[in-house]
Amino acid sequence: MTGDRFDSWLTRHAAEGEEVDGLLALCLPDEPTDLINAVRIVEGFYGRCLFLTTEADAFLDEAQAQELDTIIRSCSEKLPSYEKEIRVNAAVSPVRQLRDAWKSRAEAIRTRVGIAQSLLGYHRDVFLNTTAGRARG
Repeated sequence: MTGDRFDSWLTRHAAEGEEVDGLLALCLPDEPTDLINAVRIVEGFYGRCLFLTTEADAFLDEAQAQELDTIIRSCSEKLPSYEKEIRVNAAVSPVRQLRDAWKSRAEAIRTRVGIAQSLLGYHRDVFLNTTAGRARG
């Protein structure tokens, strides 16, 4: 399909994927300072995940073109376009799966940051209400 370049790329970035997956598997801490630190660490991978998604997308485009060329050259009869599409999609599914995994990691990081922002807003409101109550009391 995409050959040695893709295999090399996959090997080079496998550890990064495992590291991001490990960070995303951790529960968000309740304490605001720990929450900020935990999100800061995982948020640092957001741009990297997007970059690796685009690289994987390029490998996917290349694999689709190669597979389509192979199908056209190897088939003696003319195949309908939907048949070609099915064969190409099946052949490049490992590359698509990898691309989707990086995309999902980026989306998970974005979601985690949003949840953390909401939790920090809640902690801020609780703190302000608590301190306002003491000032009145």
